[in-house]
This record gives sequence, structure tokens and C-alpha cells, in this order.
Amino acid sequence: MYFILQGVVEVKYMQDRHSLLYFREGSYFGDVSFIFKVKNKYSYTPREKSAVSIFSIKEEYLDDFFEDYADFREMMKIRALRRHRYIRKLKD
Repeated sequence: MYFILQGVVEVKYMQDRHSLLYFREGSYFGDVSFIFKVKNKYSYTPREKSAVSIFSIKEEYLDDFFEDYADFREMMKIRALRRHRYIRKLKD
């Protein structure tokens, strides 16, 4: 899972030229892939002329965190599902 500390990240579907949306500082991504254990079909790249700083958490640490905080995992699961549906609509 990745957290954007600074800058803007552009989201595209696979190798498509057109952007679906942008994630800004304070946003995160990678939750759908992690929570649902699915292959990521999107690319995340820094927006042109944007200095980006990203922090990532390794899967093993997320597993430990979600094991200790099961309620938070369920909340993240709901958010990930909503995000997945929203981005899928944008793609179609």
C-alpha cells in the first residue's frame, strides 16, 4: 500500500494514454490489490512537473496491523470496494 506525502499521482488503466483520475497529497493507493489479493491493472505515475514523495508499507506489516485491528480492516475493505467500483466506472 502506498501513501502520497507530496505531489500528484496520475492513474491510468493499463497502457491507456488517458488519465482516469489523480491522487493528491494525503491519498493512498494499492489497497484494492492488497485487500482483495488481485492483480493491479492500473498504472500510477507522477503527474507531469510534479515532485512526488511516496511512502509504502510492506505487506507483512499491513497483515500484522490488520490482524491487530480487525475493525479497521473491515472499514478499509468497504472503502477499497467503493474505490474499485468507482474507478471501474471511470474506465468503462
